[in-house]
Amino acid sequence: MQESKNYLKRIMDIYQKVTGTGLFCFDTQLTLVTVLPENISVYNYNCLGMNRLISFLAETFSQVPSKNRYYAYFLHNSIICHIVFLVRNNRYTGAFVSEPVLVKQMTESEIKSFGSYLKLPPEGSTDLLKVLSKARIIPYERAMTFGTVLFSLSQTLYCEDSALQVIRSPHKIFDSLQEIRPASLPDWNAISSERHTPAALYQSIKCAIQEGDVDKLLKLMNKSSAANAPMHQLHRTDHVRSIKNSFIKACSMACYAAIEANAPYAQTLDIADDMILKMEAVNNIAELYELMKAALLEFARAVLERRKYAYSKPIRKVMDYLYAHYSEKITLDDLSKITNLSTYYISNLIKTETGLSLHDNINKIRIEKSQKLLLERNSSILEITQSVGYRYQNHFAAIFKRYTGITPTEYRNAMGSEQIPNSLPAEKTGGGETISLALQQLKTKLTVFSGTFDIARIVDPLDHNSWILHGQDLPDSRLICYSFWNKNQSCENCISIRAYIQNDTFFKIEQKNSSTFLVLAFPQNVGKNVYVAEVLKDISNQSILSIDNSRTEVLDSYEEEKDSLTGLYTRYYIDKQLSLEIRKNRLEQRPFTVLLAALTIEEESDTVDLLLSELALTVCGCFRTSQDWAGRYTGKVFLIALNDCTESQAGEFSRLIRKNFESRIQNHEHAGDSFKLNFGIQTLTEDISEAGAFLYLTFANLYNEAKPDT
Repeated sequence: MQESKNYLKRIMDIYQKVTGTGLFCFDTQLTLVTVLPENISVYNYNCLGMNRLISFLAETFSQVPSKNRYYAYFLHNSIICHIVFLVRNNRYTGAFVSEPVLVKQMTESEIKSFGSYLKLPPEGSTDLLKVLSKARIIPYERAMTFGTVLFSLSQTLYCEDSALQVIRSPHKIFDSLQEIRPASLPDWNAISSERHTPAALYQSIKCAIQEGDVDKLLKLMNKSSAANAPMHQLHRTDHVRSIKNSFIKACSMACYAAIEANAPYAQTLDIADDMILKMEAVNNIAELYELMKAALLEFARAVLERRKYAYSKPIRKVMDYLYAHYSEKITLDDLSKITNLSTYYISNLIKTETGLSLHDNINKIRIEKSQKLLLERNSSILEITQSVGYRYQNHFAAIFKRYTGITPTEYRNAMGSEQIPNSLPAEKTGGGETISLALQQLKTKLTVFSGTFDIARIVDPLDHNSWILHGQDLPDSRLICYSFWNKNQSCENCISIRAYIQNDTFFKIEQKNSSTFLVLAFPQNVGKNVYVAEVLKDISNQSILSIDNSRTEVLDSYEEEKDSLTGLYTRYYIDKQLSLEIRKNRLEQRPFTVLLAALTIEEESDTVDLLLSELALTVCGCFRTSQDWAGRYTGKVFLIALNDCTESQAGEFSRLIRKNFESRIQNHEHAGDSFKLNFGIQTLTEDISEAGAFLYLTFANLYNEAKPDT
């Protein structure tokens, strides 16, 4: 090859930096010109059938160059390499070949079938297992972008025309790629990289942002890929820096387009600042492009949110003023001057349109700002107190706790550091990578709740952000977490912040408009970061069950073990004992089943306590062994734990309770009172490892049984 090895190595170094995978460079004689990193060898991958890939290179080099093509080469439907041929003056000069990666974990049967197809000797089969155990696993949708990145980098050699990514495989028995390719994924085709975004596309994007049309904007963004971005326009030697500079330019244009559409001035600029900070911590070109998409969507949502609340022009002026001057003393006289309205009128207008008084609006903004300062600056809490407009630290701490549920110190400690560095670590500020991993982990964990939930999402309770994974038109999109509940501030009974701080599982019943949801929240560790996964089930049509949610929230700190009314164990005992029972029965591989018995009384009366007492006596009288136990979980819901009990046996047990209970109360003077007894049954499975998930599934089964007859 005539090209300078130094320039080739620069390209290869950038590719490795942004993808984390190695790269081989061959000349037309199939000589390995250079490799990066230097400790990898193409011969280590012979057991994967790399000889067939080398044969494909030789065959292609012998032909007339085919322009506008680069290749995703599948050695197996789970193993991919990317190939970009270098062409100059209508002749091949060499080729880049990426290090093989897995797009999904291979099963034992797939590995065995692959080895048989390759006719590997015994030692070759051993090498195959060794290589596959060390290979990186990159999801299909991300792995396909690596070819786009490699092609875009190679363009800087000769500035060739645009190209189409072609999928190739040396065989047909492993080409069922639709099994691993998401149906909604666009083709990763590199299109012509113009110097600037085409004017028509810019106008379409600007229009979508200013209309707050998230769906339209998403469709526009999904028509292209990472290859759209010029690789060296804004920096001749550092391609990643060039992409980042393009990001800043596009982010600024979109930001001011949103402001022109009346998105809140200061808040919209804050979005731009946050996105640019996150961008600086990311080096993967494909992820930078995805972050750019996320930024544009955020600006569109800012416009949409402003239109949703439909503030009048005076209140828009007021809110912009508050965000710009929150650290100063703000009075109604100040606001009267900028709106030309009387203090009395502007005070009432603020309360009417925002739902909060002027004082509460100021506090809310100050707390939002202080949360970022606590995480991003190496400042004392006193310095932060004064920088957001408070004089005294104790006063600030009290206000902070009122709005977040924790003190500033607890908030800072929850991040695992007393002294916050000047900027967040890359893993946190990167956002896209960590969230992607969190979502991937949640997808795996959701198999435990298969068929029992309607919505699933990842929540960052400290930043009040959430990413919908299931149940919305825009999966993985970022939202303010409490906006889902149609609120403009954090929930008073936020179980996500409790799950985060206490590193435990919690669930609650929550209302949204006319819908009722059963919500489970559990912590999700991703590297050094902790997010909270929420699983939600719509139980609106099953809400004939009456559960005292306030009691659910407070009883977990009640440390008496016996309930005074029923004589059963309390919630405190249940929370402690259920985890022990799960661990013990999993270890001993014994069947373990939990029942929830819910008593619903149509007309509450003084007979409630009597019926609960009788139900408790009935349950205890039906116990099969001394290992069975029961507790009053909350209100009129009892939890019954049955050791050495299968699901079918638990069903018989529930029918016995129903029969004996009805017989027991028929002689009471209030036997005619209308009531209903429902059961939820869940047996311990290998997928269940924690009490919170176990209880959620049991509650889901309880609500399913309690559906009104149709």
